Amino acid sequence: MNSVNVDLAKEQVTTFLRLLRENLAAYKTAFGKSQSPAGRQASLNRARSAAVQDASQISLLRLHPLIEETAETIDPRGGRDRFKPLGRQWQWDGVIAHAERLAGILDQQETREALFEPSGPRLRADRLHRWVWDAARNLWDDGHYGHAVHDATKAVERQTQIKARRQDVYGKDMYSQAFSTKDPEVDAPRLRFTEIDKDEQPQRWTSAHEGAQFLGMGCAQGIRNPQAHGTDGLDEQEALEQLAALSVLARWVESSELVEHVSA
Repeated sequence: MNSVNVDLAKEQVTTFLRLLRENLAAYKTAFGKSQSPAGRQASLNRARSAAVQDASQISLLRLHPLIEETAETIDPRGGRDRFKPLGRQWQWDGVIAHAERLAGILDQQETREALFEPSGPRLRADRLHRWVWDAARNLWDDGHYGHAVHDATKAVERQTQIKARRQDVYGKDMYSQAFSTKDPEVDAPRLRFTEIDKDEQPQRWTSAHEGAQFLGMGCAQGIRNPQAHGTDGLDEQEALEQLAALSVLARWVESSELVEHVSA
């Protein structure tokens, strides 16, 4: 649907339908039940006059251009003239059906967007790295998204400590040291992406390790710490995005190799 304020459009169409029914009621009241042809024609003339003179008529005439424009925007196949007062007897004859159709399109807009939303990749939580999803699963299923994310950050951190053989550091310092581009030191081994040759591809090697380093630090500072000191206020989408970031970090940690200090 083109850019339309759906809630405001609903209000206008609802008002238009109410006015149509008021005008139709005035028409039917004035028509009466005459049986003779002459009497019927007189009743028809009287009814037409009553509908035209009814208070709803002016409001209908003022509102119907906006209704036409709205319909042309969200339902262009119906044609612009469908809302014009061109009925042979009651001048708005047939317009109610078109207005009801327009109201239905607006009422079903959320369903339509869900049904015909653009196709694209969908992130499945159960396909995230096992360190992340195994830690988050139970709390996630109970709707505690923030706590699920927090447990996942702790799980990835714990696995990184084990991989790096560093029980003495945690949080951003652990990732900073584990993926540091400095050479390993005594009691400070490094995690390395050994498939990248440092001598042949020095820029790529540095980028890969700094990327893992900064991602880990960012997850520790931006995801783990706020959840540790805050409330379980994350919505499902934001929590899933944070789990995805942790999943990338977990895969990098798992794919790395431990490189220790070698004495000269």
